[in-house]
Amino acid sequence: MIVVYSMIPVLVLMIPLLVIALLKARRRTRRRRADSPAGQVSGGWSEVLSLAADLGSEPQRTGTRREHAAALGAAFPTTAAGTTLLARRADHAVFGPGEPTEAQVAEYWERVDENIAGIRGSVGGWRRLRARFSPRSLVLEARARRRQRHQLRSQQRLARRAAASGRRAEERAAERRSRPARRGGGTRAVRTVDDQASKE
Repeated sequence: MIVVYSMIPVLVLMIPLLVIALLKARRRTRRRRADSPAGQVSGGWSEVLSLAADLGSEPQRTGTRREHAAALGAAFPTTAAGTTLLARRADHAVFGPGEPTEAQVAEYWERVDENIAGIRGSVGGWRRLRARFSPRSLVLEARARRRQRHQLRSQQRLARRAAASGRRAEERAAERRSRPARRGGGTRAVRTVDDQASKE
């Protein structure tokens, strides 16, 4: 019983680490099973960036994949060539003609796993352990999603305002076009000389 009670603090401390590991595993599965082959390749590249973030070497948010690859190559020189190749293949999958085949996607992910293993092997054991349970990449991605949602809402508000302004402009234009018709729509009775004479 004493042993069980003594394990409770350890279990409490392990729960967050297990949750982080589970979230990362789910993220990897989601990326690997993206809706399109190009999305699956892009997800593989994101796995490399996530590992770099957990190791404390996240590239700038802005920039191309090749620029990110150059930054990662400087941080992890032993895998620079493989990282650059992954960036180029991801660009071709996303922006090139057609979609990658299932075999090409599988081969790309194999290279992703090799690159990740190489990056991990280039750092010390303690740093690898910290990266495995680091929530940094998860937090950064959550912030990025919030920014995207905020930008989307801002764009939707601007679109609604523009549509409302356009409708008001059309209504004002229609009102201006209808004014002359109302002014000239009535007819006046014109008295002739015979009408005046008959009344007298």
